[in-house]
Amino acid sequence: MGRLLEQQKKLDADEESANEDLKAIHAKMLEMQSQLSAAVARLSRIRKIRNRVKERSSELFRQGMEELDKEDGLLPTLNAHEQHVVSDIQSLGVPDEVN
Repeated sequence: MGRLLEQQKKLDADEESANEDLKAIHAKMLEMQSQLSAAVARLSRIRKIRNRVKERSSELFRQGMEELDKEDGLLPTLNAHEQHVVSDIQSLGVPDEVN
């Protein structure tokens, strides 16, 4: 009977040890789930910000191109006006080059 009692105590100790291991693993799993959630949230924020930056960059590029198109449309008008002013000045007898 002493042997059975000894075996029972050993099984109880083994069970307690396995239970403690299970608790420790469960605590680690909860911590890892928390870390995983934080990493997923961070990645999501980074992707949203990156997409906003890309959109803003594209918008600024588009606006810049529109400004260039407007300037390109203005250039012939400015050149014609300059030619007209130069012609007017020349007709008044002012030389092209000033010393």
